[in-house]
Amino acid sequence: VALAMLQTRGDLRVLVARSGRDALEIAHRDPPDLMLLDMHLGDMTGVQLLQQFAADPVLAPVPCVAVSADAMPLAIADAERAGFKAYLTKPLNVRSFLDCVDRMLTTPH
Repeated sequence: VALAMLQTRGDLRVLVARSGRDALEIAHRDPPDLMLLDMHLGDMTGVQLLQQFAADPVLAPVPCVAVSADAMPLAIADAERAGFKAYLTKPLNVRSFLDCVDRMLTTPH
């Protein structure tokens, strides 16, 4: 769903990874301007992937947004403490999602 929403925007180039390991490989090849991270990847959690980004000097400045079906306040607080710049819950609200993407791409981090 997120991919479909992003593809409606002609000004964005979207790369998709199917696992945390793939995300790291893609990001090292072509550092992104923004990362949208599912919190429950097959091979690691979104927090674990964020920690790997944070440890890499090239990827550390990239803002990361958590995307999850878990809307519990504790999960959101944990993600914010881990360093996510925003936390979006599924199902995604189109306007809120695109507003968050725009904010992350235009705000210095």
